[in-house]
Amino acid sequence: MPKPTQSSVSAAFEMPAADSAGAIMARAAERVSQDLNIYLEQGENPKRRLKHMAKRIEIHEKTLSRICNRENKPTYATVFKIYRFLLGEEDDAKLLERLPEEVSEFVRRANPQTLERGATYSCDLDREIRTNPILGEIYILCATGPVKLSQIRARFGEYGLKVVERLVAKEALEYFGRGEICQGRAQVNMSPETTAGVARHLLQEHLKPENCYETGNNYMGFYAEGLNDETLQKWLAIDAEATAKKVALARDPANHGSLRVFTFGATELMNIETFETKAALQNTNVQNANLPVKENT
Repeated sequence: MPKPTQSSVSAAFEMPAADSAGAIMARAAERVSQDLNIYLEQGENPKRRLKHMAKRIEIHEKTLSRICNRENKPTYATVFKIYRFLLGEEDDAKLLERLPEEVSEFVRRANPQTLERGATYSCDLDREIRTNPILGEIYILCATGPVKLSQIRARFGEYGLKVVERLVAKEALEYFGRGEICQGRAQVNMSPETTAGVARHLLQEHLKPENCYETGNNYMGFYAEGLNDETLQKWLAIDAEATAKKVALARDPANHGSLRVFTFGATELMNIETFETKAALQNTNVQNANLPVKENT
C-alpha cells in the first residue's frame, strides 16, 4: 500500500522586512490599496461599502481603511481575506492563481503553508477548526502522519469517531489502510484567529512542563520587557526567521519521523492602557446614566 503524503499545517503572520522582502511587500501593498479603492469607488457611498466589506471579511474597519490609504501594509492572511471577497473565490489554491502578480509573489514568499496542486483550501474548514477544538486537534494530528482509529477512540471517545466521519465526508481526512486515517485533499490555510485557538488548545492538552527538567524533550521560553518600537521590530524579525527555519527543516522528507511535534511562537503587546481607557469610558457612561432627568413643566 502506498505511503500517504505527509502534509504539514503551518501559519505565520509577520514577515521580516529584509531589503528584497521589503520591496516585494511594498509593491503588494500598493496593488492591494489600488484594488480596494477601485472596489470602494464603484458605489455611491464608499464608506458604507468599506464598512460592509470589513464586516464580511472580519477585519476591523480602521485596519481596512489604513490599508486603503497606504498607511499600513497587510499581512498575507489579510491579503487572502481581501481577495477572497474581491474575486469571490473561497479556495485559496485557486485564488493564488488569480492574484495580481505582485500580490501573488508576496503571498507565496510570506505564507509558510505550501498550497499544493490537487488540494483544495476551504474557509469553512478553517472556521470549523476554530470553533471545535477536538476537530482541530484530530486534523492537526493527522497532519503529522496516519493515526489509528483506536487511538482516536481512546482519546476522544465515540464523539471523536463521529468527528472523523465528518472530516472524511468533507475530504479533509481519508481512510488509510486498516483502521487508520490520514490527511485528505481538502486542507486549511489557517487564519490568525484559528492559529491562536489551535495553539491555546494544544498547549493546554499537550504541553508538559515536567519534561523541562531534562534536556532534549521540549522547549519553553518567556520574557517580558518594556521596549521601543525599533527593538520590537527586531524581535518580530527573529521570530519570523526562527519559524521559517523550522518549516524548512520539516519540509525535507529526510527529516520526517514518528514523533508528532508542534511548535508555536508569539510576541505580543500588553496594552494595559487600553483597559484603563475602556474603564474610564464605562465609568463616564454609568455616571451619565445616573444623572437626574429634568422633567418639562
